[in-house]
Amino acid sequence: MIKLVVVGKRRPSFKRPYLIYTGEIADMPGIYRMADVLVHPSYFDTFGSVILEAMASGIPVISSKYTGSSEILEDSGIVLPVGDNVEKMWEDAIEKMMDEDIRKKMGERTRSISERYDLKSYTDKIEEIFQECSHSL
Repeated sequence: MIKLVVVGKRRPSFKRPYLIYTGEIADMPGIYRMADVLVHPSYFDTFGSVILEAMASGIPVISSKYTGSSEILEDSGIVLPVGDNVEKMWEDAIEKMMDEDIRKKMGERTRSISERYDLKSYTDKIEEIFQECSHSL
C-alpha cells in the first residue's frame, strides 16, 4: 500500500486517499523510520538537513536540482527540475522507486555517502579552508 506523507507548513492543494498531511512535526526520525523514499521537490533549499538526515537513515532521495544538498546525492538519488511540464519526470522517478531492489541499493549508497558529511568532516573542511586562506595572506 502506498502512502504519501507530506510534512511541513504547506498543505497540498489536492486530496487523495493515499495522502497524509502531518503539518510540522518534531519527530522526523519517526518519519524516516517508516519511509521508503524521500521526495523533496523544493524550489529553494540552501542545504536542508532533511535530505542529509534521510540519507543517514538509508533512504533513497528524489530531490529538485534547486536544493544545495542535491549536490551530494551522487548516484544514490535522483535529481530533477521543478516547475511547469516536469510532472512526468517526477512520476517516472517515483515509479522507479517502486522497485524494492533499486530502493535497497540506493538506500545503502545514501547511508555511505552521508557518513562523509558528519559534523567532524564538516568542521575539518572548514578548518582546511581557513588554513588555506591564512597561507595566502
